[in-house]
Amino acid sequence: MRPKWKKKIKINATEEAISILKLKPYVDSIWTASPQLNQNMFGILEQNPDGFLFHNKYNWNAENYGPIIMPKAGTTISITNANFPIYKQIIKRYEGEEMGDDTTFKKIKDGKDKKGGVNYTFKMNYYWMMGDNRQNSADSRYWGFVPENHIVGKKLFIWMSYDRYGKGIRWSRMYKPWMWIGIIILFYHVLKKGIKWHRNNRLSK
Repeated sequence: MRPKWKKKIKINATEEAISILKLKPYVDSIWTASPQLNQNMFGILEQNPDGFLFHNKYNWNAENYGPIIMPKAGTTISITNANFPIYKQIIKRYEGEEMGDDTTFKKIKDGKDKKGGVNYTFKMNYYWMMGDNRQNSADSRYWGFVPENHIVGKKLFIWMSYDRYGKGIRWSRMYKPWMWIGIIILFYHVLKKGIKWHRNNRLSK
């Protein structure tokens, strides 16, 4: 006898896993929640103004992406036809045009075309920025790597450090002694404003 209620479950799954689930007798229907799965995510101009992986030769999408080797200063990799689109932006723009180097990109491209692969050593560190709302974020999946010299700002503190393998919260990595002074001052001002608001609110009644 078929139950009158239906339970909806939201999961992340590969195409293979979805095919297997469709065969299960307890699964009524399956649909994808992300509109990007059925289109070329890199072709969305508003989210990818630099044309990162514009032709999407890897058949990646917002849910199934990579793997990608993160470039680090001093790291040498072989640039081939297979990975050239991934690192093209770095070699041509970040470590080429922005550094006044107009020749290295052409040498790498020509060497790759003639020999099938050529070594390249990265000059800077790069970061992969991910939005916290993964299914509705325009992040590095769309516009690629972020060079270290493009990051504006400076970290002040680590607000949470947790060891999932048994040690729990690592307090020593988080709040330094000088920070407690700032926290106390902030708390004082918040408390002061709260008391003032409460007093004014009471007098107005």
